[in-house]
Amino acid sequence: MTISAAQTTQISREVKLLLHCARVTVDPDRGEQIQRLVQHEIDWPQVVVLSYGHMVMPLLCRHLSTICPDAVPPATLEYLRKSAEGTAREVLHGAAELSKLLGLLNTEQIPAAVLKGPAAGQIAY
Repeated sequence: MTISAAQTTQISREVKLLLHCARVTVDPDRGEQIQRLVQHEIDWPQVVVLSYGHMVMPLLCRHLSTICPDAVPPATLEYLRKSAEGTAREVLHGAAELSKLLGLLNTEQIPAAVLKGPAAGQIAY
């Protein structure tokens, strides 16, 4: 879906920032757009809430930390970092549990295929 220039004027800076950061890689042009956005007043609590709701907080953290760490309030960046670390721990824990389960199933010669969770994340990212 393509968003027209007229439609983007109706989108808040906070949502624009989230849209630019909600991707695995940010190309140089998008990085410049992010830098321009954060030069304006940003409602950081709203950005955090939106990123949590859309499950892109780790991506937001990664890109803001890399592209414009000095433009983000230190407390906000620290909160994003801690949240991203918590997400990473949860994913690693889930992957370990899944590995154990697959091992048990294999021992009992029960075929299994992983269709969601860590396996899907590995493929997508």
